[in-house]
Amino acid sequence: MESENITNYPMDMMNTSMEEASKRDDEPYPFYVLGFTSGACFTIGILGTMGNLLTIIALPLKPRLRTTATAFVVNLAVAELLFCVFILPMAGADYAHLQYTGDPLLSDKACKFFATLRYTLTQVELQTILAIALTR
Repeated sequence: MESENITNYPMDMMNTSMEEASKRDDEPYPFYVLGFTSGACFTIGILGTMGNLLTIIALPLKPRLRTTATAFVVNLAVAELLFCVFILPMAGADYAHLQYTGDPLLSDKACKFFATLRYTLTQVELQTILAIALTR
């Protein structure tokens, strides 16, 4: 197998078909998969931010909706808003950078920080969903 310069990888992949790209086994992720994943992270991040902001603003405005369950739903929306604002754009940028350069964007320290933040927010979301279920 011929050795290939990693900096030429993205340009070579742009000139190959999807079938040829999927047959490559020297790269861990196909070029188009990284692009799709990056785009999905940005799209979900934007839509999730708008939806969660709407939830955070709308629910507390109605006096008859000020219940314990509503407080948990707003808490869930805040946790998901933080996920959409911080985690998804960073993941999308990391995938896009990996797609075009072949190197990860984040250093080891930054990767550990974002992994900790990601799993902490995910755990908060799951615990809040549990609390919502128990209050019903």
